[in-house]
Amino acid sequence: MRRILSLFLAVFLSGVGVVYGVEPLVEPASVRKVYDDGRHNALTALVRWKDTYWLSFRNADSHAYGEADLIVLRSPDGQTWSEAHRVNALPDDRDPQFLATNKRLFLYDMALKGPDLTTFVTWTEDGANSGPARITG
Repeated sequence: MRRILSLFLAVFLSGVGVVYGVEPLVEPASVRKVYDDGRHNALTALVRWKDTYWLSFRNADSHAYGEADLIVLRSPDGQTWSEAHRVNALPDDRDPQFLATNKRLFLYDMALKGPDLTTFVTWTEDGANSGPARITG
């Protein structure tokens, strides 16, 4: 867990350093690719829930608007990762966010279809998904 948090902080603080001209406060112990399919993978969310690391990100042809799904990976140790779930609620799924409680792990998804933005949530109590449910006002 400490390595993953160090990596996240190093990336974040390095970006801050570039903007403000200061040296990063944290250096990563190691950097390792956990997923690569040749597509644009970005906009990550990471959480530890029930002794498992959960990582979600947008998987698309490009950074711009277009067809995109969310991929959810899981790892017992932060070293070996396997795909747990894919979210394809609308054509352009993006910006995943986790919310972990004692009983459930929620994954929120902002999705675009044309100019319309909709929020979906997927949840699990045991590592199996529920399917996306639309959140209405």
